[in-house]
Amino acid sequence: MLSTSPVPQPADPAHMEQALESETQRRIQLKRQMELQRQAFSEELERRASLDQRLTTEKESLHDALARAHAETHRLELELADRKDRISALEQDLTGRTEQISALECRIFVLEQKIVDLRSSTSWRVTGPLRRLARLLRPAARHAVRGEGRS
Repeated sequence: MLSTSPVPQPADPAHMEQALESETQRRIQLKRQMELQRQAFSEELERRASLDQRLTTEKESLHDALARAHAETHRLELELADRKDRISALEQDLTGRTEQISALECRIFVLEQKIVDLRSSTSWRVTGPLRRLARLLRPAARHAVRGEGRS
């Protein structure tokens, strides 16, 4: 079933003018609200565009920082590998030197033992007075040799 609208009745001109003025005011009010909404929407678009630009710039900056961090990480990993190789070489060198020191300490012990054996031998004790006499005569012999060299 069709709805029926009331058929407009002819109104008096004063009432029509008042209705027209009321409608005009309502439309002006709506137009102002629409203009305010359009301005707010425009400001929001500008704010979002500015924010989008800042985010894009920050994103690019972060990508650059990430690339630099990756490069620095790679450099540090290479440096770490080099240092590990250097440490390994130094540890091998240290092991070799420790072995040399042990061999030299053993040699020193053997030589000290030989000195002890030599000094405790009969020949060393018998020749002791001769060595002391030679030490006493050495300065006099040097002096005599120097004196002959001057003449």
